[in-house]
Amino acid sequence: EQALNQSVNDLAAAIALLADKIHPQSSPALDFALGNFHYQNDDLGAAELAYVKATRKLPSFRAARNNLARIYLTRDKPQRAMSVFQTLVRDGQGDGATYRLLGHCFDQLSQPISAESAYRHALLLEPGNTESMRGLARSLIHQDRHIEVLALTKELQAQSPYDEELWSLRANAHLFLNQYDEAITAIETAADSAALDLV
Repeated sequence: EQALNQSVNDLAAAIALLADKIHPQSSPALDFALGNFHYQNDDLGAAELAYVKATRKLPSFRAARNNLARIYLTRDKPQRAMSVFQTLVRDGQGDGATYRLLGHCFDQLSQPISAESAYRHALLLEPGNTESMRGLARSLIHQDRHIEVLALTKELQAQSPYDEELWSLRANAHLFLNQYDEAITAIETAADSAALDLV
């Protein structure tokens, strides 16, 4: 509580205060809080170490494991992140965000079928989540399932008609289906959308 109050005005002092109180027998909640402070301070390496210590002290510490996996993903360690997210899922602690991030891991590891399964699970728990739908569309593109990509991106474009990524996905799908006029239209719209973002 003291460290939390101190972190508002002096994050470094709060980190020093907590670090001084942590030892092998101290509560894993302190390691977790220290990890959060390091994360706020953009010190991802120190945050990762703190979350690892918290999970070693209390393997069932869901929040610490979840944050650790997110750190792994941010630090381009998708294999480690995947392992942690899979553990959460096996333990019955997988929510929509967990499955979505697991999908991102599989996507980074070039495993589109597993990514598809993870994104579909995420959508079961969070129907209509646009991030999960985008991930699903990317996984389908990598499996050459272009008609499904067109259907999915059409649904997404009802909410984001000028989204550059969606038009790029549609362009790729049209090209593979030899629908060149539609592909050109999608490419031009993607370029126009990118120009709008720069304005």
